[in-house]
Amino acid sequence: MSNEEKKEDIPAIPEKEEPKQDIPPELEKALEGVSPKDREAIKQILHVQSMMVSRGPLHSQLNPLYQKVTGAHIDKVLDYNHDDAKHDYELEKSSQLYKLIYVCLVIGFLIFMVTYLAKDNKDLLVDILKVLIAFGGGFGVGFGFKSRSEKRKK
Repeated sequence: MSNEEKKEDIPAIPEKEEPKQDIPPELEKALEGVSPKDREAIKQILHVQSMMVSRGPLHSQLNPLYQKVTGAHIDKVLDYNHDDAKHDYELEKSSQLYKLIYVCLVIGFLIFMVTYLAKDNKDLLVDILKVLIAFGGGFGVGFGFKSRSEKRKK
């Protein structure tokens, strides 16, 4: 096979399609004050738009699964989403309940400690309270930073 025969077998590459020059008269009138470079860009946009319209609706070019989705499928997804939101709410509610129980236990322990140690050993009570306040402050600051970072992520 010669080079000429090989060239004949190769299909010709279509040349770049030129944008349509027929612009509606209203648009031509509106484009009078536009620079030639911008005018050419607008013509290309109109050409692309006309090509897309001529190919038919966009949904026919999408994934075939999109055409199979029905209202029942959407209802099922919404039901799952609703159930998930209910579970999240219950989890948050139980988490807040445990936090309340922990705070009540700590306050009860402090009241118990102050009641019994205040009578006998005030120096030991002051030292223990200093350590507990420092520990509680550090815990509170850490909890505050954690909750702030979680809110930023959302």
